[in-house]
Amino acid sequence: MLGMEGMCTYLRRQLFFSARLVQPKLASSTRIGDIINFSIAFITTRLLFLIIMKEQVVFMKERFDIHLKERKNFR
Repeated sequence: MLGMEGMCTYLRRQLFFSARLVQPKLASSTRIGDIINFSIAFITTRLLFLIIMKEQVVFMKERFDIHLKERKNFR
């Protein structure tokens, strides 16, 4: 499993390359092209945020479980 920094770097690279593939096809001065570009950027940003937050919650839960086990063993 990647660490938080590694995962962010991986996702940033993936978003960069996918944006480079999509951008030339959709890049136009029309209003529809602008809306599509904005929608793609918005959705990918939200997905990135949700993935990172999910990983943070899992990480915090694991640390809390470890803390509870140590506390239980201490008694």
